[in-house]
Amino acid sequence: MGTLKEQNARYVWVFFAFNSLLFYSLSFIPVINQADFDWKSFLIARSIWLLIVPIILFIVSGLLTSDQKAGLVFWRRRHALPGHRAFSTHLGSDTRIDAGVIKSRYNPLPNTPEEENALWYKLYKTHGEIPFVKRSHKDFLLGRELTSIAFLFLLIGGISGLFWIEGLNRFYYLSFMILQYIILSYVTMNYARRFVTNVLATESTRS
Repeated sequence: MGTLKEQNARYVWVFFAFNSLLFYSLSFIPVINQADFDWKSFLIARSIWLLIVPIILFIVSGLLTSDQKAGLVFWRRRHALPGHRAFSTHLGSDTRIDAGVIKSRYNPLPNTPEEENALWYKLYKTHGEIPFVKRSHKDFLLGRELTSIAFLFLLIGGISGLFWIEGLNRFYYLSFMILQYIILSYVTMNYARRFVTNVLATESTRS
C-alpha cells in the first residue's frame, strides 16, 4: 500500500496539474493566434510538461516544512500542529471521548502546547494502525498538502496573474485562488480535529 503520503500522491499530482493548467490557460491561450498556432508542437510540449510535473511538485512540496504547512491550515505562526491543542481544546469536543478516563490515566494533563503535542503523539503511535485512525491521518495529510499548494498558487500565481492574465479574468482568477485556499484550509481543519479526536477516543476506550 505504501506510506500515507505515497497513497495521496496521485491526488496531490492531479491538484497541482489542474492549478498549473488553469494558470497556463488563462495566461497564454488568449494571446495565441489560432490561425498560425502549431498545435503539434504544443501537444508535444504539453506531454513533456506532464512528465516534469512530478519533479516540480517534489520541489514545491519541499519549500515548506510540516510546521509551516500546518500554520497555513490553522492560520497560526506557532503551535500549529493539531496535537498542540489535543487536551485543552479537543478533549471535551467529541462525545466518543471519555474525558474522565483520559484525565485519570494521565493526571495531571499537560498544560503547555508542546507537552500536549508530545503526549498526544505518544498516544497516536500506540493507535496509529487502527483503520479509522489511519484513515483520518491520511485525510489530514492530503488536506494539508492541498492547502499548502493552494497557498503557493495564490501567492505566486495570484500576483503574477495580475500582470499576465488579461482583463477581468485576472480578478476572477485571484478570487478563485483565495476561495480555493480558504475552503481547503477549513476542510483540513475539520480533518485534523477528527484525527486528534479519533486518537483520544480510541485511548479512552482502551481497557
